[in-house]
Amino acid sequence: MAETYDSVLDRISAFNVATEALSKARAQQVTVSVPGRDGCSLRLARTADSYEIEVHGVPPEGAEALTGMGFAPRGDAFVREVRKSERSWSVASQIEDVLQDALALGLEGKILVETA
Repeated sequence: MAETYDSVLDRISAFNVATEALSKARAQQVTVSVPGRDGCSLRLARTADSYEIEVHGVPPEGAEALTGMGFAPRGDAFVREVRKSERSWSVASQIEDVLQDALALGLEGKILVETA
């Protein structure tokens, strides 16, 4: 079941819960989609050591912001491996930065978050 979030504080709180679940292996994947923007999504997925963040649907002007945050192009996405030592709250804050700086969501933008 997907949950909808439409404020910065709610989104960061949701990302914190999601990153905590991934880091403690309580979830295998979290998908974040942006209603009304086809192909624009984030996928957080477990890896052997921790988890990684994939960003899809990045407009050309958003690529520089992502590389500045440590993301690298991989196919049609930008990907960053999250180290075990990174705090969930810091990663959650960076995910909000991705939405704002790379995907230009806007402060009141709506997202859907689904955990599996």
